[in-house]
Amino acid sequence: ILAAMIAGGGVAPFIDTQSLFIVFGGTFFAVMYANPLPVLLGHFGAMAKACLPPIKKLDETVERMVELAGMARKDGMMALEGQDVPDKFFQKGLQMLGDGAEVGKLGAQLNQEIKAMKGRHEANQGVIKGWIDIGPAMGMIGTLIGLVLMLGYMADPKAIGPAMAVALLTTMYGAI
Repeated sequence: ILAAMIAGGGVAPFIDTQSLFIVFGGTFFAVMYANPLPVLLGHFGAMAKACLPPIKKLDETVERMVELAGMARKDGMMALEGQDVPDKFFQKGLQMLGDGAEVGKLGAQLNQEIKAMKGRHEANQGVIKGWIDIGPAMGMIGTLIGLVLMLGYMADPKAIGPAMAVALLTTMYGAI
């Protein structure tokens, strides 16, 4: 899309602040209205994690888990306290083992953690779905605004073209 814009004469004709405000501002406020503020703000972090996920070295994680299992067998669960672990979830399970939690209680607690994580993910997905659902509608609203303005300039033929361009750019922003 960017290459086609540049080949057609540059990016400048494709930038219109009114259209940007209508589509992105309108979509943002509609999504903000539909979601609690902590979830709305949290979804930006979730998007960053989705687009820039940390690179986990699974081989090293498995090796570390085998080392820790060997330590626990030889020296007991207390030897695991203070050990370096791959992630927070693993650390929580290890902490509970060190504290002497029963296997059933440990499993239930970690399953509860997973359930809570899934709930957070679903909430973030709901915000993103809101952007996807509302953005094109805001593009169409902007198009209608542009068309109304265009019809208001029917007496001045030179103003019709720029007004139509604004209407079509708003549709494009909504589609993007």
